[in-house]
Amino acid sequence: DKVKKSGYFNNNCFYPPKRKDFVCQKKMLLSILTLLTLPFAIKAAGYTPEPDRFDLVKPVRMGQLLLRPTFNACGFYYGTDKKSDLKVEFKKSSAKEWQAALTPEFFYERDKKNRVMSEYRGSIVKLDEDTNYDLRITSSGKQLAKGKFRTWSSNVPIGKTIYLTSEDFKKPYVISAKGTPDSWIRYTAKPGTVFKGLNYKPMIEVKNAKYIIIEGLTLSGGNAKNVITVEKSQAVRIRNCEIFNWGLVGKPRYDQFGRYFLPNMDRKSYGINWNGAIAIHPGSSETVVERCFIHSPRSHANSWFYSHPAGPQAIMLHKPDHSTVIRYNDFVGSNDHRFNDAVESAGNFSSDGGINRDADVYGNYMIYCNDDNIELDGGQQNVRCFWNHFEGALCGVSIQGCMVSPVYVFENIFAGMCEQFGIAGQTIKTTGVRNGDNATAYIFNNTLVRDGSGMEIRERLNSHLYNNIFTAIEKRNRINIYENQPSPGSTFVANSVSSVKQKERKGIERYVTKYTNYEHGNYLPTNPQKAVPIPNFLPDGGIRGAFQVTDTIVLPYRPVPFTLDRTRIGEVTVKKGQASPAAVRITATVGGKNFKSAYSIRKNPEFDWFTVTPAKGVMKSGDKIVFTLKFDPAKMNFSNNYRGAFLVRLDNGFSRPVTVEAVTDYVQPFKLDKKGDTAIYIDAFAPASVTTRKGGKKAELALVKNKMALKGRNVITRHDRVYEYKVNITKKGRYYFMLHGTAAENKHSLMVSIDGSKFERSKQQLWRDRMTWSMLTPGRDFGNMLRHYDLDPGVHTVRFYSMKSDSPVEFDGLVVTDNPGSFEPRP
Repeated sequence: DKVKKSGYFNNNCFYPPKRKDFVCQKKMLLSILTLLTLPFAIKAAGYTPEPDRFDLVKPVRMGQLLLRPTFNACGFYYGTDKKSDLKVEFKKSSAKEWQAALTPEFFYERDKKNRVMSEYRGSIVKLDEDTNYDLRITSSGKQLAKGKFRTWSSNVPIGKTIYLTSEDFKKPYVISAKGTPDSWIRYTAKPGTVFKGLNYKPMIEVKNAKYIIIEGLTLSGGNAKNVITVEKSQAVRIRNCEIFNWGLVGKPRYDQFGRYFLPNMDRKSYGINWNGAIAIHPGSSETVVERCFIHSPRSHANSWFYSHPAGPQAIMLHKPDHSTVIRYNDFVGSNDHRFNDAVESAGNFSSDGGINRDADVYGNYMIYCNDDNIELDGGQQNVRCFWNHFEGALCGVSIQGCMVSPVYVFENIFAGMCEQFGIAGQTIKTTGVRNGDNATAYIFNNTLVRDGSGMEIRERLNSHLYNNIFTAIEKRNRINIYENQPSPGSTFVANSVSSVKQKERKGIERYVTKYTNYEHGNYLPTNPQKAVPIPNFLPDGGIRGAFQVTDTIVLPYRPVPFTLDRTRIGEVTVKKGQASPAAVRITATVGGKNFKSAYSIRKNPEFDWFTVTPAKGVMKSGDKIVFTLKFDPAKMNFSNNYRGAFLVRLDNGFSRPVTVEAVTDYVQPFKLDKKGDTAIYIDAFAPASVTTRKGGKKAELALVKNKMALKGRNVITRHDRVYEYKVNITKKGRYYFMLHGTAAENKHSLMVSIDGSKFERSKQQLWRDRMTWSMLTPGRDFGNMLRHYDLDPGVHTVRFYSMKSDSPVEFDGLVVTDNPGSFEPRP
């Protein structure tokens, strides 16, 4: 952008005016004077910055104790120098006995005046709601500090209720009202009302509001980036809302990373992204999103098959201040409308980025994303993630870019990581090389099963792994703990690991955990192993993994008195147009005392390939309700795998989710171009030449199951064939080269040259068990799997050879096309 005549501020930097006349100088001076007097103006307006902290991330002052409670947890900060035997204890105020908390980490840094600021910070978890607690800190038998706090209550006093109607949504409905802790203001609507959104504008904007509840709304968001936004507000609760059909819709640009673009978008932009149904902006604290069903965005996030995904999210976090809680929600994408992340963050490597600090994420079901289920990236200062069910994403929880810490990831189930085309990444992602000094992550009692690569240990992230289960049930998959770099600050205690990649660390145990009732979603091992007790997190007598034998908890945790005997259906196959079994039954058992509620079966419209009956009804204590799933093979003829989900959802928004998967005998055709595409197919058995790497004598073609085997380059065995093909382009245009094949390794690498260019390494996304199309010449940028070529009419040459001799590629054809989207795999 051109520099404005009066100068301007951008990213906290002042840009001087382009013209040096008196008017411009006057405006610049006024701008500077405004900034200088801003602190005094803020103070005069009645706003007092938080007194106990230098800023959002610096330690508290020496001798001071800061407590940050939420519903079930409390973050604590105590300013002191390092102690050799510091202890933190807590108890209910009505109790006599103190309980030990997990020993906190010690952190220190220097301020701008070179003063050393140091503190202990950590969290207490598994607390009761609406309860008074005491906390004390001792060292060498001497009490250093003591404080009191009260956890939040789910039930708050409603002082006023406002019923919304369609008339309220002719323009964005702005909420700036201010309730009080004793008199909240509630916004709702009559049951069954569906409100439709506005073009390009949020339906509800919460600005400078306090003590607000938005409850029971059904919102079809329309062509808007966000449906509900929260900005500079305190204590806003969004609960039991259903949000769907929102987001900007564009067309894929395969010359721009395969992402989706609007016609007027700058081609150098990132494409359509950050389309969060709920967006929480800076200045907001104590925001709660609970019991919401967010599904079926209008847009779709691109797959990693093309590049780093961009697209819609259920929740978008734009650096909220503190104490954000996301609990008991169902964020459900689909293959046709995948989330980028179910919960995405801004400021991935910023000290106030992500969900920032003193925040909780628990009891959620997040499924079908093309990148992560949730990004905690950023500050991660006393951020706690627990009791969730994560599934169907490239990665489960991302804790990369842990800039402040500590972050806690405990008692979660990770069951089957894979994005749209079956590509699986790290189950707990730590990839980023940037982490804060002494950044610390606690990974306790998680169960990681099915697909995914597990967790990577990084040098600058002290990872404490206790009592986790890392194992793959299918033999072809592995879930490991593996070292990218030596991490002397990390510890490994009592983890069950199916295999260990690279150097085995002391304390990483080689132990294969066996499972029972896998198809029923029961991830308790048949041979449970004793866990190491963890103060406040796991008592003596516990076992490894997220599920304890004595627990009645079903993940995702929901405080409702009914359970299902199955949480996953995965045994259904479709062959020759017949589903087997044709029907599957699930039984709900209703407990509690005098419980009664209406329920309904809820699922995304895209999951029309199965039905669930009864679709609605009433459940009460003592009932056993049998639900029957039936499958429609006529709607299951476009892919090898069908992935869906449904909810048994109560009127108050609490639910029990079920994952549904089916495998078909679908075979993708070789020719996939659509009307209007340019596609020039090349016969794999008619190359212009096949030579050795060093040139010379023509090599023989090896035929394997009617496919050509491209054996890898190896100077000892001399399996180093170079394949050359000619293609005649008749129309000037932008083209992509693709290969139709299969390989023993999903990510196989070929060395490729186009029109005599230097051979360059290109990674192919090829599947082991089926023939699919893959990019022959991917791009070189991060995550960019496409490279286009602007070709003139005439004959063009493609040459390639394999990087590996022990992992042959089998291929039967190539295509040069102007629309690679027509050739997407359907695994």
